[in-house]
Amino acid sequence: MVCGFLGCDVDGSVTTLGRGGSDVSAFLIGHCLGADEVVIVTDVKGVMSTDPRKLNTARKLDKITVEEMIDLANYGAQVLHPNALRYKDPNIKAKIISFEYGDLRVQGTDIIGPAHEEYDVITITKCDDKLSVLAVVGENLMNQQCIIAQITQKVCENKLNIYGISTGESSITLFFKEDEAIKAHEKLHDLVIGGDTLSSISLGQKIAMISVVSHDFIDTPGIIASITKPLHENEINIVELSSSQTAVVVFVDWNDGDKAYDLIKETLQ
Repeated sequence: MVCGFLGCDVDGSVTTLGRGGSDVSAFLIGHCLGADEVVIVTDVKGVMSTDPRKLNTARKLDKITVEEMIDLANYGAQVLHPNALRYKDPNIKAKIISFEYGDLRVQGTDIIGPAHEEYDVITITKCDDKLSVLAVVGENLMNQQCIIAQITQKVCENKLNIYGISTGESSITLFFKEDEAIKAHEKLHDLVIGGDTLSSISLGQKIAMISVVSHDFIDTPGIIASITKPLHENEINIVELSSSQTAVVVFVDWNDGDKAYDLIKETLQ
């Protein structure tokens, strides 16, 4: 038996591994031993479709990817700490089971992956498609019920894909592929003139979309500033920016797309 949660620093002094340290130990020891499988024994049956304490309709998942599990953990799921999942060897099976069964062979939730062997990798991509921006405006949209549902329903009915969406006090901004934006403009205009919530819609400039993704962003203060600063210094205007705990998506004028991509890549990689 090997004690988890403990390690040593660069000077050889004994220290703790921080939150999730026991699970970190399990994945690291499994890697060092060339194990076939790492079994995480905890107080839940596995990864659930939602918190069973909040919805009694929650069900156990048979499998989940490392990337999905990290996102769940970052947003509050407490089955595994995201730090531990960064150390999972993609070539070693892993699963989560409950201690109540008293049997390591019981089926729990298999953890698949990760897709990348480099756990701290930052992925920067520029969408190949030229996008167009649509802005729908109306009074006090933040307090209008179902307005987003009405817009997305109209988009769904016409088999169009939204690449980005953001909301403000009096506007909703949407991004479509350039060749689909004209149809989206027409169909959403029908929504504008067919009700009294929206007042106008505009079809704007051609847009480039750059996505920056890393599971380390949640623990990296100032990551948005690191992305926007070189664009500001090179006088590149950001049309829109959206972020989550693991991704930042930047929309700029199409003519600035390549330069913005190179600047962000140079800064972060």
